[in-house]
Amino acid sequence: MSSTAVQGLDVNDDDLKKRGFRTLILGVHRVIYVEPPPSAMFNPGKDVLERYKAVSQTLPSVRWFLRQIIGLAPIHCFAIVSISAITAVQQTMHTYMTNRMLNLIETGYRTNRMESRTILVLLGVRTLSAALSMALNHISTRSETCLEDRSNLHFEYLTMQATLAKIYVHGPDHVDAHRAETWDTNPWRLFERLIEFGSTVFSAISDGVLFYKLLSDENNKWFAPGVMVMWTLRAMPFLSSQVTRMWTNGVLWHVANPDYLRMGRVKKMTQSKCAYRQECMNLNLGQYIISEYGQNAKRLELAGVHMDSYPLRMLHSTFDPKSIIHSAVNQAPTLYYILNAVMGKKTVSFATISSVQSSSQMLQHRLSVIFGGRRDSLFDQMSNIQKLHQSTIHPPDSDEELAAYPAEKCDSQGMMIDFRNVTFNYSGSKTIRPAIDNVSFTIQPGQLVVIVGANGSGKTSMVKLLTRMHEPTTGEILVDGQPASSFRLRDLRESTATLSQDHNLFDGFSVHGNVALGRYTRIEDTDLVENALNLGGASEIVGKMKNQGATVLVPLTTKSFMYSTKRKVTDLYEELEKPGDVSGGEKQRLVAARTFFRMNTGGLRLLVADEPSAAMDPLGEFELFTRLREARKGKTVIFITHRFGHLTKHADVILCMKEGKLVEQGSHAELIAKKGEYYDLYNVQAQAFIDTETSNDSPSDTILEGGTSGEISEEAQTMRMT
Repeated sequence: MSSTAVQGLDVNDDDLKKRGFRTLILGVHRVIYVEPPPSAMFNPGKDVLERYKAVSQTLPSVRWFLRQIIGLAPIHCFAIVSISAITAVQQTMHTYMTNRMLNLIETGYRTNRMESRTILVLLGVRTLSAALSMALNHISTRSETCLEDRSNLHFEYLTMQATLAKIYVHGPDHVDAHRAETWDTNPWRLFERLIEFGSTVFSAISDGVLFYKLLSDENNKWFAPGVMVMWTLRAMPFLSSQVTRMWTNGVLWHVANPDYLRMGRVKKMTQSKCAYRQECMNLNLGQYIISEYGQNAKRLELAGVHMDSYPLRMLHSTFDPKSIIHSAVNQAPTLYYILNAVMGKKTVSFATISSVQSSSQMLQHRLSVIFGGRRDSLFDQMSNIQKLHQSTIHPPDSDEELAAYPAEKCDSQGMMIDFRNVTFNYSGSKTIRPAIDNVSFTIQPGQLVVIVGANGSGKTSMVKLLTRMHEPTTGEILVDGQPASSFRLRDLRESTATLSQDHNLFDGFSVHGNVALGRYTRIEDTDLVENALNLGGASEIVGKMKNQGATVLVPLTTKSFMYSTKRKVTDLYEELEKPGDVSGGEKQRLVAARTFFRMNTGGLRLLVADEPSAAMDPLGEFELFTRLREARKGKTVIFITHRFGHLTKHADVILCMKEGKLVEQGSHAELIAKKGEYYDLYNVQAQAFIDTETSNDSPSDTILEGGTSGEISEEAQTMRMT
């Protein structure tokens, strides 16, 4: 394959067409959208009925949502809804009073009889109404502020509670799969939009009444209703523009032009926060970046390809025959008056024409909100409420009926684990081979087990199965002779400690807080924290920090920045909430301290350590493994590693993985004697530490000459440590 190749299209147009999508190339982008079926044009009512049918299915969730909101602050809810309803009709009343005043003034000039008193009364009422509106808005704002805080905290708590319950019952797979379907806005905004929609309906009704009153006459009583029906139909999605239909049914776009992609990838190399900027400098890629960008930009320019980041803007400039109909329908009242005036059939005041035009614009807008396909329409908001409701529902199959762990009669030495024909593959994996392929083994209580293998052999996948982060695709895992699924998941996790290179420090917690979260019920036990820091080799690190154990290494990001030309303002912004500077090895020591804190509080029956020292120096690694082995009493201990020496010679059992299969198991001496996969892996590492005088000898002769116990190899590993 060419080194200049760019990322291809993951899904081609033919596949998309089979799945009900349409595609369109606009400039450098490929636009993918859902086109309504042709039947929608011939049976438009069907489309509307289907949309409202979908809305009806969300009504139970909407009722639940409103009960939750009203229950938080009934008085504030009543104030917000009432003021919203009053405000909705107020604008129509203002339009009506303005029309009456202008008509009276126009008639007064025409007849020389000005009804000053009536005009002043109308003006006073309109002014008082505006003042009342300001007062009501002030009250509404205070109620909204109070209710917004309460509602967001309330629903955040419900969602968090349900999410944790799903983790305990189903594991993280269920939560991650559900997260893609959850609501994408905050609860208060959903409530606001419901109120806005109700307000729009009130306003549309009042505008419709006013419009009918202004436009109707004794000669043509059906003209006003006819115009409103046309406006309603015009708002329907099936008569809307192509862009509107795209937004209604769903649309996405991505760059599909190879020249533009080549420009983008070299442009990213020059960005200030690019992760590989230093690599570009080391490779002296400056001339290549300039040349590559310029050549591809020239090709795009010559081809006349548009590069707008919002490709749908290009559709607005194309001619749509429906636009002529839309324009005529929009201007129908004005055209009606003009034709009547030209034909001499009716005399209408300019004030009425102005009021009709103003009210017609507002009415059309509100009808498009109610019946149209706007992104923030009622349909979308009710769908989001349904998703919010689903995200707060606790799992139906609660694990309270499952057995508690550990059982009263269990081995005090630790947890017994039995894999029986276990196969596992990740959901959506593109590989043909399973991550774990038909693996069976038994770990006795209190054993020290080391799982080894090359990268991609399935070691980490094994950890995720051991800790119930995932469930086997086929096969069964037994714990203390019983199916693991028969025990409460929270109890199993309470009896397990994991230490991994992927573990992180929690944002917003101090160093002591991060360590004490190893067992949150003992979070105030500072003596136990200090002991854990010492065991994890982190006491000296913490002692050098400015605030020592109270130091927050990863602050929560709460700062905001307003543009300023003052350098001291920008400097202070960078200083605020600045993360602590710790190396990868120091971070692993702090995480190890958290594991020791958990181990020292009792109740553990299983320790799983997955490459916990990947970023540590050899001495730190040796000390960590030594302390973990010393703390193994009453626990089954499982290490996953690809570095031998400190662990394998102490292991009761070594499990050697290759391409997802368990190819060997036994003690260090037994596996060395077999001269199989473990033998090869061990000798490859040990060879690096053999004296250069014997570097040309074969591994088997040099490392294991004179026996199968591997004494020279272990000596080589000790040399590596020192």
